[in-house]
Amino acid sequence: LLQRFAISGVRTFVLLAASLAAASVTVVIPIDINSPDWLQMSALEANFQSQRGGSAHVLKQDFPEHIRKRFLHSDISDNTFLNYPDKPQNILLIIMEGVSYNAMDSDNMPYLNKLGQQNITYTNFISLQRQTNRTLFTILCGDYPNFLTQESKSDYYGAFGAPRACLPEILAENSYTNTFLQGSNLGYMGKDHFAAAIGFHEIYGNASFNNALGRTEWGVDDLTLFRRARTIAKDLSGQGSPPESPWMLTVLTSGSHHPYNVPGVLLPEESDVLFYLDNALEELVEGLRVDGLLENTLVLITSDESTLLAGNSTGQNHIPMVAIIPGYDKPFHHPGFLSQIDIQLSILDYLGIPVRDSIGRSIFRYYSSGREIIFGNIYQRRVYLINTNTNSYVTCSTFNFLCMNRDMSAIDPSLARDLRTFLQYNDLNSQNLADGTLFHLVNATYTGSREIMGDRKVILDRGDTITIDLAILPDGPIEVGLVLDGTEMIHKKIYYGLKGKLLRVHFTHTSDRNDFAVFNNLEVRADPHINYTIKELLITKKKAQGN
Repeated sequence: LLQRFAISGVRTFVLLAASLAAASVTVVIPIDINSPDWLQMSALEANFQSQRGGSAHVLKQDFPEHIRKRFLHSDISDNTFLNYPDKPQNILLIIMEGVSYNAMDSDNMPYLNKLGQQNITYTNFISLQRQTNRTLFTILCGDYPNFLTQESKSDYYGAFGAPRACLPEILAENSYTNTFLQGSNLGYMGKDHFAAAIGFHEIYGNASFNNALGRTEWGVDDLTLFRRARTIAKDLSGQGSPPESPWMLTVLTSGSHHPYNVPGVLLPEESDVLFYLDNALEELVEGLRVDGLLENTLVLITSDESTLLAGNSTGQNHIPMVAIIPGYDKPFHHPGFLSQIDIQLSILDYLGIPVRDSIGRSIFRYYSSGREIIFGNIYQRRVYLINTNTNSYVTCSTFNFLCMNRDMSAIDPSLARDLRTFLQYNDLNSQNLADGTLFHLVNATYTGSREIMGDRKVILDRGDTITIDLAILPDGPIEVGLVLDGTEMIHKKIYYGLKGKLLRVHFTHTSDRNDFAVFNNLEVRADPHINYTIKELLITKKKAQGN
């Protein structure tokens, strides 16, 4: 496995102490990178769920030019191995929930394995993040997901509109009809708002299914979902021949998300859910073959993330990708390192539509040179960078931005700076790179104890100042706890409020180093019957002059 990237790695465990100062312990265990546990270097960290106040500023991305050239360029320069179609083709994008690349070689998904042998299989295909909303964003918008913040970019697109054209919008401009179909509830992770914001014309979820072979609180089973997908594909094709009215159908499964949904099985295991999904996939693809739709439909089968049979740690980023291409009869295993960020560009490349602001490479081309790929794991608080030109592999903690090579040596300082700059602009953008409001809450009334804000991270360069102003009016005694942490404890204090008295808290911190600040805790402790109103909570950051 991964013959082109034969390196040895280490596993790093970072334990973040919940004490007056953050501490870390590193244990080094040699690991063979060529073992089935794909790209095993990882870390187990405290699950700091970094968040920040809602703001549209994150959408106003303006990366430094050298960062843009390094990480955000498109490349369709090398030779294709296809004869591209001379007329519009339909697009069927199947995104399986949590299926790892390892599942393709198992007895659990024999049909997917068969498809891989008969078509084009991508052996080194990478999911850029964990969590469906993050990877769905990357697949459909051809952009990096957030690596630091709890919110996904899809949250902002759904709330504020799409600041850049995603795949459905681009296809709509080229006379495509776009449909999004999933088995789970559309409101979960805001996928209804996101899908509408990026250009889907029809959006269907759990509520659209009157009947199902199996239904849980998570949604309908995958066979029910795929049968609806086939019906939609036939209906769309009946509206006109593909040259006049092509379509894209995106199908997101959910039956393989815990709690698993396998009709007739009380407590299904991984093998049960994978086998059921595989059978459902076979019924859909072979049904479309019978319907004649595979003659003019590009089918891409992939996964959002890798959890089922994933193996170790970063095996959670190794996912399947199979391409069924009309008229193409030369099956092979593509060895190139490719990722979800390449899907939008690849579809546009295949259809002959200008790639515009897309990032990445086309999966339908051979490349003579290697590349750099950034991917992460939000749960483990890690970001990784592979450079296949230099056969190098870097891992970084997104908690303290400590980065190292696979041999535990320090990485090149210029690479460290570029990675840090990329992460800042990609996730935090103007909010953490310029003066501005980080969090603002006005006239919010609560009852009893409540965490107002927890584990929100702010990047601080030397001389940057962060200010907290809180005004809270209780109708009984309360305690307000504030813990602000960095590489060292910044502030830890309890403030006491009395009935009918306005409690004011003001705190300012100027960083004396390149650092970060984590709001480990900002909470109110009160008896269950006590009400209080936060008149205003304002957190701001001011950049040091010259930064």
